[in-house]
Order: sequence, then C-alpha cells, then structure tokens
Amino acid sequence: MKKVRMKRKHLIFGSAGFISLFLFLNFIILPVVKEYQIDRMLQVSKPQVGQEIIELIENSKTTAKKLDLISRYIVSSWPRGTGHPIYISPGISMGEGAEEYWSGFTLEEAAPYLSFYIENGSKTNWSYGGAVNEYAHYIRKTEGLEAAISFLYEKESEWKQQHSYYFNEEFMLTRAQFLLEDGQPKEVIDLLLKIKKDEMERLADHDLTYRLSDQWTKLYVEALLREKKLEEAYQVIEEWEEAFALERAEFEDSYEYYDENDYPLIGIKKRIEQMVADGELEKGFGTIDGRITRKDGTPLENVYVYLRDPSNVNRSAHGDMEYYVTQTDDNGYYQFHDVVPNSYQVGLGLQYFHVDGYSWPVDMYDWLNIEYGTELTYDITFLPLMDVVQPVNNVAIVEDEVTFEWVPVDEAQTYELLFFVPMESGGITYTAYSGIETHSLTVPVHELWYFETSRTFTLDEEGNVLLEPKKLLGLTNPAGSFSWSVRALDENGVEVGRSAGHRLNDETVGDIPFFQLKVRELTAADRLLLKERLDDALEAYKKDLEANPKDIHSLKMITSILSYQEIGPNHYRVENPAYFDYMERLAELTGHPEHYFTLLEGAYEKKDWQEYDRWFKKYEQALETPNGHNQYSHWHYYTHVKALIERGRWEEARDWQYKALQNDRSNEAVVDLFALELYLGTDIEQIKHLAKAHPVKFRTYVDWTPYVENVNVNDELKAALQVYLEKGAEALKQRLSTIEDKENRKFLEKLAHHN
Repeated sequence: MKKVRMKRKHLIFGSAGFISLFLFLNFIILPVVKEYQIDRMLQVSKPQVGQEIIELIENSKTTAKKLDLISRYIVSSWPRGTGHPIYISPGISMGEGAEEYWSGFTLEEAAPYLSFYIENGSKTNWSYGGAVNEYAHYIRKTEGLEAAISFLYEKESEWKQQHSYYFNEEFMLTRAQFLLEDGQPKEVIDLLLKIKKDEMERLADHDLTYRLSDQWTKLYVEALLREKKLEEAYQVIEEWEEAFALERAEFEDSYEYYDENDYPLIGIKKRIEQMVADGELEKGFGTIDGRITRKDGTPLENVYVYLRDPSNVNRSAHGDMEYYVTQTDDNGYYQFHDVVPNSYQVGLGLQYFHVDGYSWPVDMYDWLNIEYGTELTYDITFLPLMDVVQPVNNVAIVEDEVTFEWVPVDEAQTYELLFFVPMESGGITYTAYSGIETHSLTVPVHELWYFETSRTFTLDEEGNVLLEPKKLLGLTNPAGSFSWSVRALDENGVEVGRSAGHRLNDETVGDIPFFQLKVRELTAADRLLLKERLDDALEAYKKDLEANPKDIHSLKMITSILSYQEIGPNHYRVENPAYFDYMERLAELTGHPEHYFTLLEGAYEKKDWQEYDRWFKKYEQALETPNGHNQYSHWHYYTHVKALIERGRWEEARDWQYKALQNDRSNEAVVDLFALELYLGTDIEQIKHLAKAHPVKFRTYVDWTPYVENVNVNDELKAALQVYLEKGAEALKQRLSTIEDKENRKFLEKLAHHN
C-alpha cells in the first residue's frame, strides 16, 4: 500500500477552505434559499409562512440583515391590512394576488420586531414611518390613547431634528386620526391647523410650497362635519381641489388615467351640496355599527370595513381611496359615526386567515339606506364553506350520467349548481341548475354540453373580441378540467351557504371539486378550433352536420362561432340569418329553454310577433320539463313584458310584470310597473304600497314612494307614460318640458333618468 503524506500547510488550507465553505453556505446561500422559499410561500399564502419568517429573522446574523428582513416581511408600506389580499362586497369580490409581506401577523406578534426596527433602523427609510405608525396602534391597544399619542409626538420630534425638507405626515396625521376616533373633533381641528401652519413654515425655509394632502383634508373635513360646519368643510375641499388641479397640470402624464372616484373628497363634496339643499341636518347624521363574527361566534379582528358610495360599489376598495373606512376591534365590533345621508353597501378588506374555510354569503342587493338621524346595526356572519362529495379531485367521467352531490345545509330550501370553465383570460362561471330541492343532482352528460359558455366575450385593448377556443368548446372539451360549486338558498332566495371559497390549511382543504368529461373525443373540427383556425373549423363542423343532421355538438359549435364572428366593441347582437337557422335546428333537437329564448329574442328584434309567440310557447314548455331544474332570470320575463306592451296588450303585460317581480330581488323593473299601473288607472294608494314594498336596489337604493304619492293622473300624464312605455326613456325626455303639473314632472323626470 502506498502511503500518502500530507503536509501541515495542506491541512491548514483544507481546514480554512472547509470553514469558508461552511460560513458561505450558512451566512450567504442558506438564507437566500430560505428567503426564496418564503417568497414562494407568500405567493400562495401558506399559513405557516409566518413562522418561517420569524425563524429567518431570529436566525439572522447581523443587525443590518435583521432590519432588512423586518422591513421586507413585517413592516407594510401602508397601515397593516390596508393592502388586503381579499376584498368582498355585494357588488364585487376579488383577490389582489400575491403578497409582498405576510399580513397574517397580529399587532402583538409584530410588535417586538417593529420596536427593534424603530430603535435600530434608519429614520430616512420609508419603513421607519410605517413601523412607528403600526407600533402606535399596538400601544393604543395595550396602553391606551394617551400613551399612543405621546409616543407619536416623541417620534415626530426626533424625526424633525434631522432638518430635512422631506417629511411624511404619517406621525402627525395618525395622532389626528386617533383623536377623531375617540370623538374629539375640536381637538382634531386645532391639531390639523397647527400641522398646516408648521409645515408651511418648515417647507418655506426650503423654498418649497406646502400643499394640502388628501389625508389631511379628509381628516379636517370629517372633523368639521362632526361639528356640523358644512360651508367651511365645502370651502376646504374646494381649496384642496384647486391645489390638486395644479398638481395634475404639472404632472400631467402621471394623471393620464385620473378618475374622480379615486378621491373620496370629491364624492363628499357632492353630498355636502345635497345636505345644504335638504336643510335637515338638525336631525343629525346617521350612525352604523355592527359586529363581524364566524358562525360559532368567533370575532374577526382587524377586518377593514368600508361604506361604499353607489358610484364605487363595483370597484375594489383601498384605505386611502375611501371616505368611510374603519377596522373591527378585538371583539369584532366596528362603528361609523356621522354618516352623511346616502345609500351605501358594506365592503370588507380581509386577510387570508379571516376567510380560510369560511365565506360571507353577501346579497348583491344588500343596501344600507341612511337618512338624517338613522341608527342602524349591521352584523355580518361568516359561514363555514359547504363540503362537496362528488365528483372531486379531477375524476374522469366516462359514463353517460354524472351525479353532483354535496353535504346539505339545514337552513336551505333549494340549491344552485354552478360550473366554472378555466381559460387564459380567467374563465367563466355560470349557474347551470337552480331550484334543486335535494342535496344531489344526476344529469345526463350530454345535457351539460348544451350550456352556452360563449355568450360572454373578452375584448383586447383595441376592443376586438379575443378568440378563446376553450370558451367556445365549453364542457364539450374532453381535454378540459372543470370545477363546480353549489350555493344554498333559503325560502326567500337568500344565500345561506356556498362551497366556493378559500381553503388554505390541511384541515380546510378537503376534496377539490374538479372533474373531466371523457365521454366524447375531440373531432377533427375541434382540433382545428383549438389551433385557432376558425374558418377551417366552421367548415369542418358544417361538413360533420351534413353527414349527420342530428349532430348536436356540431350545431352548437356552428352557432357559437357565428355569434363570435359578429360580436365587437359596439355590436352585441347577432343578426346573421344563418345563425338563427342553425339555432332553430339546435333548439328543436335539444329542447333546451336557453336556445328557445335566443330565438324569441331574435323574433322580438325583428318584431315578427307570429314567430315570437311560437318560440315563447316552446320556451315556457321547455321550462316545465322535469329534467331541467331551470328557473330562468326575471329579465327573460321582462323581455316578454316589453313585447306585450309594444303590441298594445297592456293588461297581459301587467300580469307578467308581477310574475317577474316575484323573482326579482333587485326590484329594478318595478319602475316600469309604476308607469304601467298609472297608465291603466290603478288607485294611487295601491301604487304607493307597491313602491314601499319594493324599493329599487339595482346600482343604488331608491324608495320611489315620494315620487308616486302625489302624482296627478290626467290625460297629460297618460300620454307621457304611453310614450315612455312604447318608445323608451329618451323619447320621454323630449316631452318633459311640456309637462305643466309640478308633481307629475318630478315623477316623469325620475322615470326618464332612473337608468
């Protein structure tokens, strides 16, 4: 055996190399890998990421690294929770996507790291202001308001000693916010005026001009309103608007997409104008309070609660873009003081841990109508997500029937079954079956193929319709993977449970409601469509139909492609005669009510009443078939009402209007019913009762009682109503100037502009 001799210097170099490698791995590589893993976990919002972040911070080897990690993962760039990843409201519910920091930390968990950052971090770093602000909330919660304000004043004084021209108003304005929430508007006014004076002097020393910030103005206006100083509040907003206009002019490119709804002060200015006109402020503002809990009574803390103006309800919310915003306390309570009279919807900004395994089954027509002196309590209960039984976990359906089953809900009277077709643009969800009285439904697979998934289109930036083959194929695509969900409804049609929602923990994930339909195979025409060779696919489907006149799939795809070809930015109606020829063949083969309704819509547009009556009769018969569980939208009946009115069948139209109103929870079309009843000479007391029982909840909340109670039914009114019913709102607007009766004009103006 040959001996190997190793010199001492080799041992020293070898040991040094090993130590260097060890240090490199532990101090450089492993932390970087860990941060990468945490970033990936944040993107999917894994609940355990919080503990991983804490361990990474605790194991950091230097103060600089610890500060960097606290800045990245714990200190938010806005007040904790404002950047909520989940937003739910009656008008819109959405997720904001991946987070840059873990919003699941409570103030108690974050407090020691915020304190460390304040003591050791640079005051010129943007994170410093955020850390001070968040820690002030912690002090207020644990030590009280006085201690929190004292802390903020101390940190503000320290910061000002730097003599920098730049200063973030966070310190000072948080003090004002705390005082306002404590019901001290006079103290808030004094503090804000001092802030304004000090800032004007300080910036003047740097040859800079102080501009009223949005947040300063919002706090000042709110304090003035609580003191009932409307005119002064109005003047302050106008001063802010002038400064803002100058800034927009100076940085025009930055405001290319300016939207006044992003600025709550503009909205509150309009409300002040209305309050001055009403002259009823002596009755007081409105107050709204409530509690947000889970069904088992667990309170949801630090939920952002918004009161949404009607102009904003269909947009996501953000703390600095709303006028009325607050948070729930540790018992789930929230409150809004001095609410300006208006109609509002409540929106919630939530973190993932709030909704893990739960949902808020909010009603899209749920409005709070605030009048002078109103005191409302609005509690919110999050319900456990319903569990699904089958089909789940992407099972492949190969039989001719498929059974959808779920765990029943005690309060439910009926259920709705919904399907989701995923696509590159996000996908489409639609209600397939409603009125289901059991907790399962067995349907033929071929019946699922009948549903139209191509009626909604995605437009590109130029307004052109995007070709999405998977949308056109819908559930007929054997290569597709589809999900389903279920909603539970009580006897009034109010949702009392749903299966769709966020499931993040192992305990809440359960089975995944995805499935595949492998009953058919892709045809050559289908493959051409998937390759986006639309014209070739259309011809191929036509040839398949010639070979087999009962080929329902080819018929459906031909109608889908023809409708796609005619839809554009300003053209939402299909007029191609060939489309209706193919649709007639499809309707007669399937007997599906949706296809018959498409045909009666076409007949309505052409005013072909013989064809219209033919298709409406078949539509009604199709709805009565036992296999459908279809309860179609009240809007379908309103189309029928319009058709009857245009044909002078007034009494029959009224009967159908009431039938539609029974299933219309928005009450939108009750407005047309007022017009119809007045035209037919119905007693005013009956119409007043109708208005009181059916306030309009579509886009806003409107009680029509004040508009109908003093109407004078005369020939002039009836003539105007006939114009409205037969020719529409625009025709009525042309007659308004000729209406002499003041109360009649008030009603007719509201009628002409209500949409």
